[in-house]
Amino acid sequence: PKEIVTATSQDTMVKEIDSLRENDCRLLQSKNYEVFFAKAKESLSDVAADIKEGASDLMDDAGKLASAAGEKLSDAKDYVKEEFAENVGNPSDLLAKAKESLSEVAADIKETASEVAADASKLASAAGEKLSDAKDYVADGITENIGNPSDLLAKAKDTVVGAGEKLKHAAQEEWANASEKISDLKDSFSDAKPEPGEPKTDDTKADA
Repeated sequence: PKEIVTATSQDTMVKEIDSLRENDCRLLQSKNYEVFFAKAKESLSDVAADIKEGASDLMDDAGKLASAAGEKLSDAKDYVKEEFAENVGNPSDLLAKAKESLSEVAADIKETASEVAADASKLASAAGEKLSDAKDYVADGITENIGNPSDLLAKAKDTVVGAGEKLKHAAQEEWANASEKISDLKDSFSDAKPEPGEPKTDDTKADA
């Protein structure tokens, strides 16, 4: 079922009934109930005053509740802080220890990095020495088994120059021989040609 009116506090209803009785607003009375006649304006004024008073009481209660909640929260905060300090440790001490641990870790990392750098430098120096030794060993092996590279290069150069000279002389000789043969062939053609005014001989008829 629908509610006809909204619920009103009992104190408000008692005050309103007392006010109606004082102002002689009772219309009739039965065995177990009374009927009052009240003006709407007066009722509304009373209601407004009651609402104002209720709001004031509510504000007071809210302030008290807020204050109590703040005290409870402060107590809870202190309790948690004490429990934490008792079971884990003082937060300030923990922070100082963490800071100290971080400083130690940073120092260890720095020291380790310095050692690694020193080892790397030693390894690089040793590798350079090994490389130099290997280079000298290879050079000595080549010199011992084959010869000095500089001497080998000089010999190869001399060989190339000698071969070039030989080829040059051979070519000159071949050219001289070819020139001589060309000259002889030219002379033979000149001997076979008849002089001007000389009758041509018929070799075929002469042979007959």
